Amino acid sequence: MTNKCLSPIALLLPLVCLLIWNFSLWAARMNVGNVVIAAEGYDPRSLVSGHYLNLRLNWLKTDCSQFPYDYCPDKEFDNVYRFYVPENEARTLEKTLQNRREVEAELVFGYDGEGRHHLRNLLLDGQPWDEWLAAHHRGQKHKK
Repeated sequence: MTNKCLSPIALLLPLVCLLIWNFSLWAARMNVGNVVIAAEGYDPRSLVSGHYLNLRLNWLKTDCSQFPYDYCPDKEFDNVYRFYVPENEARTLEKTLQNRREVEAELVFGYDGEGRHHLRNLLLDGQPWDEWLAAHHRGQKHKK
């Protein structure tokens, strides 16, 4: 009789542990501040690869005062990041980022000040990419 009671518990215990761990990771990501780092298109010949944009960080155009000690921690970040976008928006964003004078691109990261970070959003001229695209390319995103 005790084996029948222990089987469901043995099966549910790993699932419960996984859910608790997943929630703790999510909570840790949500409780960190944002930093904004200037970015530019990387390798314009293949900027869009599938559903993502390759973006290189540009530390020379980044406001380092948003980091602890007013110091840009460039060694804590990768040089190139992939930002995933819907396929139907990719071509318009590719063309926008190829013309670097047209728009200022920045990546928003969640950053805890201790080297842990994660990519949250892409800003174009200070706006989230989807809002910028809606305001600047109404009706043009499906044209080739």
